[in-house]
Amino acid sequence: MTEQSPLRILERFVLPAVVGILVVTLMIIARDRLQDTARFVVDPAWVQVLDAPDWMSPDLADQVAIEVAAALDGPARLMEAEGLGRWRENLAVSSAWVAAVPTVSPRFPYQADVELVLRRPVLDLGDGRLVAADGAVMWARPEAIEPRPVRFGGARVGHAGAVDADVLECAAALGDLMPLRPELEGMGLKLSEAHLNGDGVVVLRTAGGVLLEWGRPSRGPMAAYDIPPSGRLENLRQVLDSHPGLGGLARVTLWLDRPTVVPGP
Repeated sequence: MTEQSPLRILERFVLPAVVGILVVTLMIIARDRLQDTARFVVDPAWVQVLDAPDWMSPDLADQVAIEVAAALDGPARLMEAEGLGRWRENLAVSSAWVAAVPTVSPRFPYQADVELVLRRPVLDLGDGRLVAADGAVMWARPEAIEPRPVRFGGARVGHAGAVDADVLECAAALGDLMPLRPELEGMGLKLSEAHLNGDGVVVLRTAGGVLLEWGRPSRGPMAAYDIPPSGRLENLRQVLDSHPGLGGLARVTLWLDRPTVVPGP
């Protein structure tokens, strides 16, 4: 006998930068008589998304939920904390999308709620691979994420899950930049590409073709030489005041105490 209980939306909590919360409900299949609650089990074959971060499309949320549920080693008894605890351990390593598993909570009589902290992709390698700020690699369509991950413009990307060091540097810097992207886009600046120049500085290309020398990631070994991301954004505001839309510029350096500009042709 199979029965699905009504869904309830859990307390919403979406982290502001590079992670989000995905809550899935795992339907429970009752074995034998419903009165025998000690024998209720959680079956990972039945999964449904209750809540997902705003940056993730519904289709991608479903894909991630199915992917992580498939990694579980069969049903777990609802009344036994040990089985659900084992699920929590397995979920934590089930997918590159999963950064942490805060809770696996039984909800009687027909389901259990699973809360997942998800990595947010910030860089698109152009071959189906997306990279999170910590270098984790996942597969998805970039258009399933909003704002869309920035395309990597370097020549070396690595293979499969082993990405090149240039990719890691760009991803880490874009992780610093992610909370600022809405403000950048509010200024009319959409980012289209990121690469590392010969000095190890992350360079961002806008949709208008202007190169922004953003700087090194905050946790990198050279970060002490750069001003913090908030200072770089303030530098950009100053440049926009004198050059609306960055019109007439080819390059802007943001990671120094004062911004510098190179006029366009």
